Amino acid sequence: MNTNGNGKSSPIPVDIMTAWEILRRNFTRPEDILECQLLDAQGKRSILASCASDRYSVESAPEFRHPAQLPTSVRYRDTVEALKALDRIGSRRPGGALS
Repeated sequence: MNTNGNGKSSPIPVDIMTAWEILRRNFTRPEDILECQLLDAQGKRSILASCASDRYSVESAPEFRHPAQLPTSVRYRDTVEALKALDRIGSRRPGGALS
């Protein structure tokens, strides 16, 4: 964590190459990305959105994506569900209620 000008702490942004390296070494499921404390919401969204890209679809099984940075293929549906979960987390108010 670092502090911004007003003294409040904020997550240190993680560049994409670093995020991919973290991902490759530690994660096999989209849900693992959501649980990562090293990534801020923007970093998580960037990785998940990239994983969902048709660019990484498996030719013989288009419901799967396999970015070269991941050790295994992941289901597109699981990636989309993780993105939706990230949206739900981001829409919660500090008291835990949904906005």
